[in-house]
Amino acid sequence: MITIEQGFCVTRIELLIIYLTMIPELAYTMLACARIGAIHSIIFGGFSSDSIAGRILDCKSDFIVTADEGLRGGKSIPLKETVDKALLQCPNIKKCLIVKKTGKKIKNQKEILMLGCTASTAIGSVNKLAKMKKNQTVAISGCGALGLSIIKVCKIGGAKNIIVIDINQGNIKLAKKFGATFCINNSKSNFKKVILNNFPNLIDHFFECTGNTKIISDAYECLNRTGNEILIGVPRFKQTANFYTLDLHMGKNLIGCKGGDFQPNKDLNNYLKIINKKQYQLKKHITNEVELKDINDVFSDMKKNKLVGKCIVNLM
Repeated sequence: MITIEQGFCVTRIELLIIYLTMIPELAYTMLACARIGAIHSIIFGGFSSDSIAGRILDCKSDFIVTADEGLRGGKSIPLKETVDKALLQCPNIKKCLIVKKTGKKIKNQKEILMLGCTASTAIGSVNKLAKMKKNQTVAISGCGALGLSIIKVCKIGGAKNIIVIDINQGNIKLAKKFGATFCINNSKSNFKKVILNNFPNLIDHFFECTGNTKIISDAYECLNRTGNEILIGVPRFKQTANFYTLDLHMGKNLIGCKGGDFQPNKDLNNYLKIINKKQYQLKKHITNEVELKDINDVFSDMKKNKLVGKCIVNLM
């Protein structure tokens, strides 16, 4: 009762979800809620993640109580694992109280970190800023973690041609696996000439992730008459790009990107659905995981352009 009333900070105006098997803590939680007058909903301990998510969203609950695992008929039931999958669809949940029943180590859902910036910027850039349509041609300069995520979002959206530009052959190799249809190593070829020679209809949407002013300027010239250049990368201080401004009057667009205009309170549910699509291959985006003590090595690899994909720093 103390946990529910004080540590968990539940008030009588809030609704608590209880997802437990038949253990004493189920009764304790119910009695604690009854004591303070908190509304609570009990979900059968064998329900699926989708069923849990549906009930959470229907009652707009903020809190959930579950356990690491449950036991029934000599078999373990992955309660917390099931809740984790459900919560990917439930941004309204603020706290999750876990009863230690079997002592199973709880896995961190590290993939959700993709929404911290990478995936949210990619989805917003493609769907909100560029408003990409099916069968259009896109180009992405810079195939790091963000560029790779943009490739996946464009592929899910039905882009006809996905052109990638990078100077790191490792990034290019990974971009092909992620769905790039045409790759240009800009250290060996001039990407502008390659695009102009191979794509007569030019580019509908150019996602610029490097901040290189020469690439920014050349990308603009690769756009078709109504094409969009989404400026994601930021140039060094006082460096400038050059544009023939008449093209802006004729229909071309330069669009600045600030996190893909991601608004969590409005976009989170839809974005979660996208990154959980099978085609997005969420787990494959995270290519490196290091301890905090090795953070300087990560920065060093970034400066040397050795880091491929998304790196996560483990703080635990």
